[in-house]
Amino acid sequence: MSAQNNAGVTALMYAANKGLEQVALVLLKAKADPNKAKSDGVTALMYAAQNGHKPCLLVLLEAGAAVDETKVDGYTALMFAAQNGSEPCVHVLLEAKVDPNKAKPDGWTALMAAAQNGSEPCVHVLLEAKADPNKATSDGATALMIAAQNGHKPCVRILLKAKADPNKATKRGMTALKIVEHPIFGNSTVAKLLREHGAVSPSSAPARPAPCMIL
Repeated sequence: MSAQNNAGVTALMYAANKGLEQVALVLLKAKADPNKAKSDGVTALMYAAQNGHKPCLLVLLEAGAAVDETKVDGYTALMFAAQNGSEPCVHVLLEAKVDPNKAKPDGWTALMAAAQNGSEPCVHVLLEAKADPNKATSDGATALMIAAQNGHKPCVRILLKAKADPNKATKRGMTALKIVEHPIFGNSTVAKLLREHGAVSPSSAPARPAPCMIL
């Protein structure tokens, strides 16, 4: 019942990917393994989370699917749900006691994924679950910087309210304010919001980095 095709996909993974709750139930009752993974570590739970299929997610969790399993690259079901803006799935996973601060080897978290894509509801729910607003990647980037760079003002506002440090800097010396003042990512409304929450402009203008080197 947990046989895999050439791509490593099981019938349960297919059902989870398509949101086929009843099919998933039948497969699980027939002893399909809810934790079977592809060679890259992807599980049925990750498929359900990635595509926002809350009913399938609930069925899999009830069947004992592990919430903190990771892909080979460190991505979790929570990160997939946050990345795709599925607040219901994020909420379900957090209720299942998933670690909101679990990070990839490079420090990337679910909160950063939500901030990158401007998912205000996901950012809010993750912060309520004690996701650290000042947790940084190995390069020093925070969710606030990521939200600011992408112009997601509502997410920036929520993160600042949660005490995200507006003056925290990356290893390259970039703060959220420096990022939005950069000609590539210029956003005066986000810059104003950051200043209102204590962000300080640099005393001297730094050399302009290439766009790909902001974070």
